[in-house]
Amino acid sequence: MTYIETFPLHIDFFLDNDAKKWGTVIAGRTIVSPSDLSASGREKPFVVIASSYFTEISEQLRRLGFIADVDYINGLEDFVPIHADLGKGIEDVAEVVERLVNDKTVIRLFRPLTGMAKWLLSIAGISVDIRCLWTRAIGHLALNSELYFRKKTITAGKAGQLDVLISPQRIIANRYLYEMIKRKKRVVENPFAILFWILLTKKENKKWSFYDYVIPYLREHAVLREAPQPQIIQFNPDEERKGRQILAEMGLSPAEAFVCFHSRDSAYQNQTYDKNTYDWKTANSRNNSIENYLAAADYLTGCGLPVLRMGAVVEKALATGNRRIIDYASTCRTEFGDIYLLSRCKFLLGSDSGPTSLVWAASVPAAVANQTIILTPPFGPKDLFILKKLWHNREKRFLTFKEQIEWELQLKNYLDQLYEREITPIENSPEEILDLATEMNERIDGRWVPAEEDEQLQRAFWDLFPKDNPCRHHTARVGARFLRQNVDLLRG
Repeated sequence: MTYIETFPLHIDFFLDNDAKKWGTVIAGRTIVSPSDLSASGREKPFVVIASSYFTEISEQLRRLGFIADVDYINGLEDFVPIHADLGKGIEDVAEVVERLVNDKTVIRLFRPLTGMAKWLLSIAGISVDIRCLWTRAIGHLALNSELYFRKKTITAGKAGQLDVLISPQRIIANRYLYEMIKRKKRVVENPFAILFWILLTKKENKKWSFYDYVIPYLREHAVLREAPQPQIIQFNPDEERKGRQILAEMGLSPAEAFVCFHSRDSAYQNQTYDKNTYDWKTANSRNNSIENYLAAADYLTGCGLPVLRMGAVVEKALATGNRRIIDYASTCRTEFGDIYLLSRCKFLLGSDSGPTSLVWAASVPAAVANQTIILTPPFGPKDLFILKKLWHNREKRFLTFKEQIEWELQLKNYLDQLYEREITPIENSPEEILDLATEMNERIDGRWVPAEEDEQLQRAFWDLFPKDNPCRHHTARVGARFLRQNVDLLRG
């Protein structure tokens, strides 16, 4: 009965050698004799042996012309582990799903159901397009999903196309944002339903990979220009009242401008990822010291702006005597608060991390320090960023920006290669981050005065990218003072 109750398979009938059971009905299926296999209407139905007498039954089926692993399987060994894998509290369902949808046994188990569905869809002239939500990191949950919905606003849906969103990852970085996505479109969450939709669309003899079906984001710049309005992060009146209450509890009025700041550290990855399988060395290259942001935070409070420290999980509380710097992450953080505050702030002073993507989804400017990967800078039209410089330990020099670009384009697992090649990412200094925050604040207020060489330096930086690279079309800017101070790294 477990097969019927928990697995979405089409079962024609049950087989039993006990003649007393022949003709009786269980769960709407008739029990028949193994010698009467033609009762299915097919010459050779696929058989799942759900009995501890597998050897004896297997021999019986072989005498009837059935071939092991082609016409029948051991359900207790092949099927039950599937159900166990999908039901237990594993770290990432996507990993199990990826294994199962490429398993020949699973494909055979689902074939009657998917075959019928394909036939019905073909009659109706409907094709299916599947995309996976990337839920375990808030940056991907916000950015990839927002791009998906923005693209839908500017591209007419294909006639006869059924768009399906599936959520195969067990970890959800922010449940409130996830529920906002579900307001826009129904999301398939049941593991067995996910298997069905994947197997329905999976191409024969082609390995299915979660990352092949994730909503793309690296080359979607046309979407950003043509559909600039936020699609997911929209608050109803009750949520607005709830958000204003959060502000009031921190001593802020609804009309008061404030800035959020965030520096990526290892706390979230330590809590979320498997310590035995996660690539800590690579991930840590993107981490930074929160202390380096405090000079900028002090400057912003001096401009009359309260500054809120963000983060789902943080390594340590802030050490500052400035009462206008509020350690929201350590004192009163909620998942709703994360979304509301980041979408209502004047700008985010951030790093190469998830909140930077979330504020883009809300059309809030970001000033990003410590950008580690040069090929994936922020791309909001008002965004600013400065890079971690890369120190070559053997040659005792910094890599030029062009060398960084070329290395990222050529090397697989680029961040891994940095350590193997004795390259050390250098965090931005407090002074560099202060310059970045000052420029962003003055630009928003209309008080920024550019230097004569600034536009020439910006153009020189973006011209370093190959002509076919999407970064050529970025509308974000590199911090002006950062470029002025690093002209030597702009050489080709």
